[in-house]
Amino acid sequence: PEDPTKHRSKAGGIVAWAVPWGKHSVASMRDDYTTSDTNRPWGSEYVQTLPIVVIRNPYLWMERMCVQPYAAKFHHNAELHCPNLVPTQEDYEHVFSFREPHVPVRIKFEKGKEARVWDSLVHLWSDWYQQYLSETSYPRLIVRLEDLTFRPKATLQKICTCAGGTFEGGPHQFYYVKGSAKWGPGHANQYTSWVGTMEQYKEHHRSIGHQRHGMTTEDFGYAREHLDEQLMELFRYQHPSLVAS
Repeated sequence: PEDPTKHRSKAGGIVAWAVPWGKHSVASMRDDYTTSDTNRPWGSEYVQTLPIVVIRNPYLWMERMCVQPYAAKFHHNAELHCPNLVPTQEDYEHVFSFREPHVPVRIKFEKGKEARVWDSLVHLWSDWYQQYLSETSYPRLIVRLEDLTFRPKATLQKICTCAGGTFEGGPHQFYYVKGSAKWGPGHANQYTSWVGTMEQYKEHHRSIGHQRHGMTTEDFGYAREHLDEQLMELFRYQHPSLVAS
């Protein structure tokens, strides 16, 4: 039987929830890695896959990583200091067993292989998206989560056109997800509906530049210095302007 997580289009193609090399994997893994749950029914036909990559404001993304880091491993205490790019003295006393000037992030993508390491969360964000932007030769589409959130129908229409399909979003075919848009053990306590996501962005912009983010002045300075400026400019993301809390 056909995998229920994949939907066959009228043109005979497959619309899948993840690319064969894994939705969290870096783009450089495309040619030599296939996850066990995404290698059917297409087998080695991943070369015909059009990846649709969703990018998010890095400051909001880091906040969510404090709540759900997935396979990323980095020393942090969400209640004490997170996102934490530059350790504080309190971090050294209560969280870390090392004294590095930054907080490295490790991700083990494949069993039996060494974990990949980035200097910090901002290095991970920059490298992960930069690989899809500039270091690949195959077709791919990068879409802002903000556009999917605030202009969902228009954005999906453009995605369908880009992929060679036809958008069928009539009044009875297109609807907003009122419950959680994610499921599974890793998302059981997270409210990620359309309205919930909009509330996250409203709170983000209300508190931008304040330490309500969990970031210190040193963290903001480190982020400004190390976030990939090409990505920030291309996708129109702005660094916070620090103001008094």
